[in-house]
Amino acid sequence: MCADSMKEIEKKLEKYKEEHDGKDFMCDVSTKTIEDICQLLQCQPHDLIEWEVDLKPELSYESRFKDEK
Repeated sequence: MCADSMKEIEKKLEKYKEEHDGKDFMCDVSTKTIEDICQLLQCQPHDLIEWEVDLKPELSYESRFKDEK
């Protein structure tokens, strides 16, 4: 990707953030799409994305099925 394209993308992302109360742009993509991008760029998923799960104890296996024992 050339530098001009990256600058355009950065401007669009900043504009999105300004128009949406400071929220970062996010979209859902399949693991196949991530794999395709990684093949194209010859990189690994962790080079493209940060992945953090907001853990909710009430959704754990133990919490959801504790009454079935």
